[in-house]
Amino acid sequence: MTMCRKRIDRKDWKMSGSPLPPFDHQLRRRIMRRLHRDCAAHTVLELAEDLGVAFPKVSYHSAVLASAGKLDKREESGRILFESSVAGDPQVESMLSDTAAEDEPGGDHAP
Repeated sequence: MTMCRKRIDRKDWKMSGSPLPPFDHQLRRRIMRRLHRDCAAHTVLELAEDLGVAFPKVSYHSAVLASAGKLDKREESGRILFESSVAGDPQVESMLSDTAAEDEPGGDHAP
């Protein structure tokens, strides 16, 4: 049996009251996609290097996601690690899939 995922219209997940407002920035979605790709925790430096984005930007947006409860933050061997707390959530996975092409450098950034 195939499980269908509901496609989320951009206007739906950007609306106030939606469970997805922390994802209204393309870098936050890129961070989440990176963490979901290998289902592992990463430091901000690892994320910044992999995404090709300045450390302060990744640090800020990771903190926003963590404060919204979308990332878990923990210390391990003196390193601060972030991992997704919403991996496997069908609504989040659908939104990340639907916005992937426009979020990548050179993608269509239409509103």
